[in-house]
Parts: sequence; C-alpha cells; structure tokens
Amino acid sequence: MAWFKHRPWPLSLALLLVIGSGDPVEANRLTSWNYDGQRKILSVHADEEFSPQVRLIGSPTRLIVDLPGIKLGRLKTKRPVSLHHVKEVRSGQFNSQTTRLVVELNSGYGLDPKQIQVRATTRQKWSIQLPGPEPQKYLPDRPVDVAVPRVLPNFMSGGTIGGVLKAGDEMRWLTQRLAALHSQYAVVDPSVFVLNLNNGDYADLQGGAPFPAASVIKLPILIAYLQDLDAGKVSLDETLVMRPELVASGSGYMQDLPDWSRFSARYTLTQMIETSDNTATNMIIHRLGGPAYLNRRFQSWGLKDTQIRNWLPDLSGTNTVSSHDLATVLTKVVKGNLLSSQGRQRALYILKLTQTRSLLVPGIGRGASIAHKTGDIGFALGDAGIVFMPGGQDYVISVLLRRPYNDPRGRDYVQRVSKTVYAYFKGLNR
Repeated sequence: MAWFKHRPWPLSLALLLVIGSGDPVEANRLTSWNYDGQRKILSVHADEEFSPQVRLIGSPTRLIVDLPGIKLGRLKTKRPVSLHHVKEVRSGQFNSQTTRLVVELNSGYGLDPKQIQVRATTRQKWSIQLPGPEPQKYLPDRPVDVAVPRVLPNFMSGGTIGGVLKAGDEMRWLTQRLAALHSQYAVVDPSVFVLNLNNGDYADLQGGAPFPAASVIKLPILIAYLQDLDAGKVSLDETLVMRPELVASGSGYMQDLPDWSRFSARYTLTQMIETSDNTATNMIIHRLGGPAYLNRRFQSWGLKDTQIRNWLPDLSGTNTVSSHDLATVLTKVVKGNLLSSQGRQRALYILKLTQTRSLLVPGIGRGASIAHKTGDIGFALGDAGIVFMPGGQDYVISVLLRRPYNDPRGRDYVQRVSKTVYAYFKGLNR
C-alpha cells in the first residue's frame, strides 16, 4: 500500500459494460417489453426495481403505462399487431427519466378498467393483463387510474427494514414529486430513498441501484468500529499509528503530518467523519482487519451493495453503496440493536460533526437537525443521514448521484430533494 502517498491519481470514469448489441448498459434501463396479442398481456422487464403507473384514457382508448426512473434505451419503439381491435403498441421516452408504453385501440373500442390486472413477478418484472376490448363500451371520457398492487422493494422482502422496522406504505405523492424534480435535472443520474422512522412509510427512486460510494462509505465503517467497541474488541483510547502505506491524498490534513505519527482511536474516528479524512479512514479500516473483513461484516447486516474494493481515496468509484443499504444500516442503528444505547448516541454525535453542509443541510428548516455523512469524487456525489424533526416525524434520507464532473447541478439537485422531503415531513407534523 506504499503507493498511497504522493501517487498521481487519474480521474477515471466508471467502465461501460457491453452486451451483445454493443450498447452500454444503463443502471436503470428497460431490458425488454412485449405485447402478446393472443393472451392480451403487456409485459415489461427492467434491470432495476420500479413501480408502474397505469391509466386508461379515451378518444381513442389508450392504455398508458409509465415506468418512472426507467430509460428506454434502444429497444424498438413499435411492435406489429395483427388484431382488428388494437391499432398499435408502442413505447417512447415520455421525459428524461420515464419510459411510456401505449396500447392504442381502434376507434370505438374500449376496456373495462376494473378488469385490467397489474401483476408483479418481482419489482423488476411486471405484466398487465387486459380484458377483451368491447365495441362502444367503456369509452372513458376522462383519465381513469388503474390499481397497481403494492409490492415492497426487494430489500424489504421480509416486510421489514433491516429486520427492525415494519415496512409501511409507499409515499406515492413524494415518490412522484421526486421523479418530477429529477426531470428538471436530467443531467444527473440519481438514487433517492426516504424512510419515515415512525411508521415505515417510504419513497423510492432507484434506491436499490449500487452507486459509487465516495466518502459516504465512511458511515458504515464508523458503525462497524462502534459495534466492535460495544463488544470490547477495540477501545477509543488505544493508539493508532499512521503507517506510511496508510497515508492517503484527498480530504483531511493528517496526510501532511510525519509518517508514524500516533493518534488516539477516538481522534482518528472523529476525523474520519468530521473532516472526512482519508488517512484516518485507512487507519480505521486497517485496525478493523481490512476491506474483506469489513465487507463480510456489511453482508451480515443485510447490506447487498456496500463493498470496499479499494483503499481511500477511491477516486474511480469502485467502492459502492446503495440508498437502500444506507437506510438499512441507519434504521438498524436507531431502531435495532446493532449498537448499544451508548454506541447509538456516540454514532449520532459523531455524524452530527460532519463539516460539509452544502448538500442535504440547506434543505432542512429551523429546529431540525441531521446526523449524516457526505461524499464527493467529482463525477459522483452523495449524502445520507437521519433528520430529527421538532415534531417527532424523524426520517432517513439518502441521495446518491452521478453527474458530469463537478457539475454544480448535482449539488443543486440534492438540495432541492432535501427541501422537498423536509417540507413533506413538516406537513406531517401539523
């Protein structure tokens, strides 16, 4: 690890994976769709979780299926139909982050909206069963929403978040509002997950997609150290040595001190969060047994996408997290027994020291506070934490995104998301 110090780090972009057609794989792409005219079934499959929005409109009758957060890519936009009552089945990019599929009937034919059945094999695979079109019946004169069954995100498959909080209902208005907000910031590719810590209600926008972690990876590392502290495996008063191979460029000032400097674990742990010191982070990773050991620990907590693949600084974004994972670990901290009561208080105290306050913090109003961790490696940005509201409607919020390198619209988007979510929860307190 001696290459940490004074090594020039290239600012490389994430590698593009290639499939048989030669097209790059997008993290939120529609992988296939099909209309079976004989069985009257429209099926859709994406490579990330989504929840469709289905409605029926008239003149002529059209079944509209919107897929928020899903991009069409280069799939065919029309499919041949040899049925006299169906004029056309097509797909298109409704806006920058929503794919729309349309089953258009011939003039004079309608569908009974009560007989349209929306089913989910998983949150990535959905099918819409149409009834038999009927001439001169069920011709809607206004849009009619079709019921979509509640299907929990994959990480809530047991009906809970982190095994400690029962999953509530999706806050559909908030999810739709976040999707609409994203349409104003098409330059960013985001992941947002919001969780009401009182009742388990949630809003989800690509929350299950793995994203470059940047310094947000320091949040679960902090929890791992405090868990070992509870178990008596480490101490805050022990001395950690700044070995030359652990010295890292980027954020923090410890890199400028002489090699072999000695610090208390308490100080090192605090610097990892407060100033996001990369050298301090490597010292904590080393003390806990290295990346492989921590990755196994993260898996034991139920985290699916949190992986340390590189020591800090990880400027190429190989270390990953997901908004679902961050919500899981934070929920387990405040609602479960991942940490002792003292460990929980210590974790929240340290996370409230985070100095970077340009992302989620500007969206939070007076009287509220946040315990959080930010991250920024130029092309990827993130902030995740717990917001404590004066009225008691506390919530977890995680926003991760990719953006053009250092584009300020990424920061603006996170601030707008934070403001929107805060306003929603402030309304719940009334």
